[in-house]
Amino acid sequence: MKTCSRCKQEKSFEFFGKHSKNKDGLQYYCKACRVGVCASSFSKTSNEQRLKRSNATKEWRELNKEKVQTYAAEYKKVNRAKLTALERKRQVSKLKRTPKWLTESDYLYMQCLYQVAAMRTKESGQEWQVDHVIPLQGKKVSGLHVPSNLRVIPAIENQRKNNLYDV
Repeated sequence: MKTCSRCKQEKSFEFFGKHSKNKDGLQYYCKACRVGVCASSFSKTSNEQRLKRSNATKEWRELNKEKVQTYAAEYKKVNRAKLTALERKRQVSKLKRTPKWLTESDYLYMQCLYQVAAMRTKESGQEWQVDHVIPLQGKKVSGLHVPSNLRVIPAIENQRKNNLYDV
């Protein structure tokens, strides 16, 4: 049994979604609260507050572009070793999972997917990324870096997916 931190009701584990980064492997909120249908009125208020906060953050970022860019540059400078290590780990993972049997046309197709993502980002103003349907570094399964495992999706969807694949 686990207590939902939003509606404060004690529920069975099956009422909570998975969250690999939490100690117990489950979300803090029950599934009903996450979609906003829980009986408590707190969830409605919370959704309104979240939307207000999100809009305020976007507005602040627009007004303070230089400050945001300066912070990002400083963060990269201070954490260069950490970021480099993470990027290198990703590159190595990608190399290990790129099979030798790929043809020149496979490589060309994959390059086109990355170009499509860049073009969609430029045209829409919203970031698009190339997603591995089956993640390269999944916990239960790991996919290959091949054309059939790639797709272009909005970055927010790719981040929500969180390197997970339902088996």
